[in-house]
Amino acid sequence: MSDLLALDPVKSLSQYIRSGWTTEEGLPQNSAFSIVQTPDGYLWFGTLAGLVRFDGIEFKVFDQNNTKELTSDMIAAVYVDADGTLWAATGGVYGANRRGNNLFSYKDGKFRSYTEEDGFFGESVLGFAGSRGGGLWIATSSGLYQYSPETGFHLYTTNDGLSSNRVWSVYEASDGSVFVGTIAGLDRLRDGRFLTVIGDGKSQVNVKSIRETADGSIWGATQKGLIRLNGDSTITYTTADGLPENEISALAADRDGNLWIGTVHGRLSRFRDDKFAESISLGDSDVWSIYEDREGNLWTGVFSRGLYRLKDGNFTTFAQTEGLLADGAWGVYEDRAGSVWVATDVGISEIRNGKIAKSYTQKDGLLDIFTSVIFEDAAGALWIGSPRGISSLKNGKIANFPFPFKQEHYVSSFYEDADGILWIGTSNGLYQFKNGKFIASAVTEKSKKFNVNALSAAGDGVFWLGTTAGLVELKNGEFTAYPVPNQQQPDKINAISADADGALWLATNSRGALRFKNGKYTRYTVNEGLADNLLFHVLDDERGNLWFGGNRGIFKVGKQELNDFADGKIYAVNANYFDSSDGMRSRECSGINSAVRDRRGNLWFPTVKGAVEINPSSVELNLIPPPVSIEKFLVDGGEAADGAPVEPGSHNFEFHYAGLSLVAPQKVKFKYTLEGYDQNWVDAGTRRAAFYTNLPAGNYTFRVIAANNDGVWNEQGASMHFLVRAPFWRTLWFWLLCFLTLSAIVYFIYRARISLFEKRQAVQEMFAQRLIVSQESERKRIAGELHDSLGQLLLVIKNRAFLGLNVSEKDDDRAKAAASRAQLAEILTSATEAIFQTRQIAYALRPLHLERLGLTSALEEMIDNVADSSGILFDVEIVELYDFLSLDAQINLFRIVQECVNNIVKHSAATRAGIFVTRDENIIEIKITDNGKGFDASETANNARQSGLGLTSISERARILGASYQVESSPINGTMIFLSLNIRNDADQTK
Repeated sequence: MSDLLALDPVKSLSQYIRSGWTTEEGLPQNSAFSIVQTPDGYLWFGTLAGLVRFDGIEFKVFDQNNTKELTSDMIAAVYVDADGTLWAATGGVYGANRRGNNLFSYKDGKFRSYTEEDGFFGESVLGFAGSRGGGLWIATSSGLYQYSPETGFHLYTTNDGLSSNRVWSVYEASDGSVFVGTIAGLDRLRDGRFLTVIGDGKSQVNVKSIRETADGSIWGATQKGLIRLNGDSTITYTTADGLPENEISALAADRDGNLWIGTVHGRLSRFRDDKFAESISLGDSDVWSIYEDREGNLWTGVFSRGLYRLKDGNFTTFAQTEGLLADGAWGVYEDRAGSVWVATDVGISEIRNGKIAKSYTQKDGLLDIFTSVIFEDAAGALWIGSPRGISSLKNGKIANFPFPFKQEHYVSSFYEDADGILWIGTSNGLYQFKNGKFIASAVTEKSKKFNVNALSAAGDGVFWLGTTAGLVELKNGEFTAYPVPNQQQPDKINAISADADGALWLATNSRGALRFKNGKYTRYTVNEGLADNLLFHVLDDERGNLWFGGNRGIFKVGKQELNDFADGKIYAVNANYFDSSDGMRSRECSGINSAVRDRRGNLWFPTVKGAVEINPSSVELNLIPPPVSIEKFLVDGGEAADGAPVEPGSHNFEFHYAGLSLVAPQKVKFKYTLEGYDQNWVDAGTRRAAFYTNLPAGNYTFRVIAANNDGVWNEQGASMHFLVRAPFWRTLWFWLLCFLTLSAIVYFIYRARISLFEKRQAVQEMFAQRLIVSQESERKRIAGELHDSLGQLLLVIKNRAFLGLNVSEKDDDRAKAAASRAQLAEILTSATEAIFQTRQIAYALRPLHLERLGLTSALEEMIDNVADSSGILFDVEIVELYDFLSLDAQINLFRIVQECVNNIVKHSAATRAGIFVTRDENIIEIKITDNGKGFDASETANNARQSGLGLTSISERARILGASYQVESSPINGTMIFLSLNIRNDADQTK
């Protein structure tokens, strides 16, 4: 730990950089009762809303919602012991009477609670202190506990000599003495017994904090002042001695031996060299905690006001807080006596030996309230520029010299030549002044066309002027402009710095910096590495650097780099940038051409919040590399552990990391790489997260390193390993399984094709057999019909004819004649019926109507006959089918439709059916539907034996025709049979 980073004790407390955090910045609750820093660099503190971890940017809260070991969110005290274990306790002053699991430890990401089983009886904890033996002292509301990892907990109470069991604070001194602060005084533990050092047992003396400084003094904070023990002597400091307040709430000793004091009304003070520094206010509530971190920052927790940080900066600011007349500074100048004068909005102030010595305003005789620039002439008089004219200050007396015109002007610069003439640069040109009068001259008249911002003497009566019209040379009373080539609008020059080698360095109003040498310009902007293009000041520190002040802060650049760029040796320059994080209360500079380098080499710049001073030779570098932590590893939004395998199919990988430098955490920079994926390191700048997508399977190690605000890198950084598992389709066993599966599939396909062929052959054989059986059945049916029907009729005709022949022609008996006529009538009827049945049998065997009138008429006649006899309503649409089909094809089509119609009548129980025959080019499509009860088509198709001859006959006839055949049916949706026939196929078969 470098002492260079400790707070500079020469500065007043107001000159430290103060930063604050409240709930608006992410703090869970505006109180920090106790503050510590763990070895990994994190800052920890307790609040009323949980235990908080802070990396300088983000807060992480541990409370009852996410940490089961916590029994309360009121964290009263935190402490880090010698081995890096974090101790925390709940309750404190807000839970004095609360008992329970109040004591916790945290290490390696795990919490542990301590209970009565461990020997700790749940008293409310008010503070911690380390023990030389590696243990812990715990101040509680019921006494003092001593904890040792070997022996556990031991409780000291008033039975052991404590002045009170309510212990506020405890501290083990460098000589091994243990000091205990109670509500009754200050006790010291010796040989297992307590001796009261402060307190008489009668009056209440609350010792809330105990600390030791480098000189061996023991300090105690009480409500009646500050107690100091040094050997056998005791001193009490009060407000009479410079203490800001008698009621003290917190103490801390820093690495330089300073004692820091916090009061119950928000005052913070420092004790050094036996005196108290002027205090600052942190609010109006108790300062509960004060802590110095590893980089020298001072942290304070103020009840209900939040968290504060004081840190030293490279700049020392003098503003209204330090006694400057106003925050708005416009010009800075050093006189021969070494005093620095600051021109402000309301007058001028003198800074002598780091303090504001004197100030002068319009009430003291200045010509105007506003001042812009200050200059000392050869006679020791100070000249002050203002809008209405100039004023002189000598021996405490002020004289005013208004401009000889009514118009107000901005005074930017002064210069005194060898003749004692005072040259004054204004927004209305260049003026000359001597012996209390403005000199009317040709130079003055010619200069009125220029707005003069800067004035630099080159010797031999030659001046360089920075104007709103660019760079202008004044020589022998003549003005010569040197515009930048190829520039439509001239550069507004705000400041000039001349080099010994003849180069002029120019600060422009919006176009960066210019080098003018040997009549040639070189421009530098943010594109070439500068920090800003709007520049007000330029100073040479005589150490090889140029310092520029602008709208965004102050930065320095090496002149060698600037010259190398001008000579084409390099293509960019490096600017070291300073802003409010380095001690400036505002990064915005003000004024023009009014910065100064004093005799000590320190640089002074005016800003909108005071004048700032920096010593270029002692710019402190933060040499402590920041610890690096990988805080979260997310896979597709879920948190994953270090070393845990990642399942295949994960897409988004996020790494969230932190660099633990609390000096300027916003300036910590990072580089990272994913070994196994990245070829090089990735420069992440200040970004605190890395993202990857769709990582292939493999082993990976993520590494991240960080640099602090001064570019000091922690090269070791942090790392974590993880494995992305391969998807199953990229594993060896999967490919082996695929091979076996493919082999099995090929085998089963082969067997399936053989089985399918065998099944088809069996179906064909079965169909042929059933067709033969069907043909035999048909023959039997026809024979039976011929025998039973036609034969019977013919026999009746024969018998009746015989009876008719037996009637004698001579027999005129009318009765016999009538009987004979009746027999002849019956013969006629029977003969007619025999003829009809003969036709029906013949039609069933071969529809003769098909050959005579064509397929369309045959189908329509067949459907009409069925419709008349069945009671089913048929919707019929049949296109004219001409003789482009062979007769066999027509018969097969007719039989298919006939079989479908018969199935509808016999099996469907339908009330409506449709027969649709259409033709498109060479395609004939037949669609037959019904609204009947249907059947399970899949089961029927899979069981050829149960499919019935009807469907089998239809399928076989479709195959013969070369037509596609489709059946759709279900028990609730009826049946649809679809046939598609290519006429060309039939024509080819006919040929």
